[in-house]
Amino acid sequence: MSPLEACNLTFAYGDSDVLREVSLKIPAGQVTALIGANGSGKSTLLRLFARLLRPGAGRVLLDGRPLHDLPTRAVARALAVLPQNPEAPSDLRVSELVLLGRYPHRPRFGGVQRRDREIAERALARCGVADLASRALGTLSGGQRRLAWIAMALAQETGVLLLDEPTAALDIAHALEVMDLLRSLSREGGQTIVVAIHDLSLAARYADHLVAVTADRQILAGSPVDLLTPAILRRVFQVDVVVVPDPRTGTPLCIPYRSTP
Repeated sequence: MSPLEACNLTFAYGDSDVLREVSLKIPAGQVTALIGANGSGKSTLLRLFARLLRPGAGRVLLDGRPLHDLPTRAVARALAVLPQNPEAPSDLRVSELVLLGRYPHRPRFGGVQRRDREIAERALARCGVADLASRALGTLSGGQRRLAWIAMALAQETGVLLLDEPTAALDIAHALEVMDLLRSLSREGGQTIVVAIHDLSLAARYADHLVAVTADRQILAGSPVDLLTPAILRRVFQVDVVVVPDPRTGTPLCIPYRSTP
């Protein structure tokens, strides 16, 4: 069973349809990358999966159950969401941020337990930021903050992790670090990862599965090799693209050249 599924999903902002009758299954235990031009609807689709938006028609299923029928705490125990620009007080310590991920698992009127701290410490170590635990968020670099937020999501101990542009504004080294971490969470931890991303080279290298939203609001799904073709990328981004094998990994390497009329 797919842990996350869209069934005839439709959503509009006012009178403008963004998604129309989308049916889509997210593969379990894999990294799925959502690609598309700005305004295409890929972030809207991610927000619908995260229950941050309610569909106008159709429904999202989480582990076979309608997402909007589930209690909020039950959803938070199954699904973690990391927006593109998460916010927290700049003086909040990294350890305190990561412990917030334990909130769905704590007793309603209980405080932080020893197990919560142990899980948070493991999440910090897994993300390579254990040495930053006592630092305030405002003192961290962009890449360090992104890893701290991922550690918070990891401490939530969910089977599904949704991330909107996790590599945005990061330098190459930190972007690779984030994507290496997400792939290891999937392959070693069995988590289902869904990431909206603009960098096609990273999507090709790290994703097992792609979902592309075309310029005319069509949804295409398949492997990176199936979807990262000149014809499909022209439909998605309205540009001419040359696709060649990456000399090290063999995955598709996309080189855009010019806009098409």
